[in-house]
Amino acid sequence: YTEAMRRVAARLAVPFADVYTPTLQAMATAKAPLTINGMHLNDEGDRVFARLLFEALGLSAGKVQPRGKAFAD
Repeated sequence: YTEAMRRVAARLAVPFADVYTPTLQAMATAKAPLTINGMHLNDEGDRVFARLLFEALGLSAGKVQPRGKAFAD
């Protein structure tokens, strides 16, 4: 599925980020579960996924300014 998505993205000349493969690796090596039920990410899983997505897109998480009420502490 991931490879098919990669091919379609290339054909349409749109960005593609494979986060499936590195997420599987992260889940296999995590010291604690990254999901609440094997499917839905918990807080740590969200952090890991966000970092992997940023890396796949060539972005630096340190340069992004969080917005919204959740970050207004």
